[in-house]
Amino acid sequence: MSLELPTMVLSVLGAKSSGKSVFLASMVHTMRQRAGALGVGFFDADLALNESLLLDEQKLFSDMGAEEYRRFSSVVQQTQVEDGETWRQTKVNGTLRRYLPPYTFRLAPTDLHVHKNERNMEFLLCLYDNAGEHFDYRTSQENKYMTGHLARSKGIMFTFDPTQDRRFRRLMKNAPTAATASSRQDTFLSEAASRIREHSSRPLGARDPIPQTLVVVLTKFDMWMDTIKDRLPKSLFQQVTNAAAKVDFECILQEHLVQVSDVCKQLLRDCKCNEIVDTAEAISRDVVFCPVAAVGTDVKLNEDGVQEFRVGDGTPVWAEVPMVVLLNQAHPKLFPTCSRKNSK
Repeated sequence: MSLELPTMVLSVLGAKSSGKSVFLASMVHTMRQRAGALGVGFFDADLALNESLLLDEQKLFSDMGAEEYRRFSSVVQQTQVEDGETWRQTKVNGTLRRYLPPYTFRLAPTDLHVHKNERNMEFLLCLYDNAGEHFDYRTSQENKYMTGHLARSKGIMFTFDPTQDRRFRRLMKNAPTAATASSRQDTFLSEAASRIREHSSRPLGARDPIPQTLVVVLTKFDMWMDTIKDRLPKSLFQQVTNAAAKVDFECILQEHLVQVSDVCKQLLRDCKCNEIVDTAEAISRDVVFCPVAAVGTDVKLNEDGVQEFRVGDGTPVWAEVPMVVLLNQAHPKLFPTCSRKNSK
């Protein structure tokens, strides 16, 4: 049945240790919780393809008896650069190529949705995830083929870890120990844009913006939210009443989304992290900056200054927002935004 549905592709990428794998599991988990209030069904389309993601969700949010604090690396595995069980192989013009299968989900309006009676609202979401190493500009040509899904994506989620940047870390009272040597995270975004232009179905010049909406996901928000929390709205979602359809549903409050994005962008500029803002806005005409706390505030630093959290006690903050933003861009009738004038 899923193969008969129209398909939408979203891609997630980020530098190594940027928090991408934890964010991805948290985003899908939180989306499952939020979908009903949005009037949308959000279901696994292929459990075999989604197996590793389902396991990460379980380890992060529902493992039994996990009362002790654990390192993230011991709970969620980083996306593997070489993984024979995950990659698929096929011959293209006589050459053996490797490809990454996506996580797949079926989305459709429920009885709470204002457009529940309209046809052709159901679709298949393909969510691609690559290791940060696949977007290193020094990577092999083979890795470039494995990221060809970028050109077919409707939207890009780029995870940027502010805590890996020493300029940003000066704002933090308790900065976590860097997991790896710090790297220029903007170069991974620039390389992704180059590959989109290279594989695009229509000619794109080196300076042409990509057609996709770009969400810059500022990860590990639980470690630095004190720097901007007094400038942010309490919620990005608002309940709306549709009198004609006699239903209440939630949607993203557009004014608050713009406010959050502007605050995050200004924070990066204040910290002299101009290159990530300039690169993002040079690449796409539609850029949203969004902070995300993948497991919420129950995170602490151990004696070595490494982040640890307690499984099952996390309360993610805005983890589902990047996906909802991109779904709104592609399917505005299924995922509408609202304004203060029509909110309940």
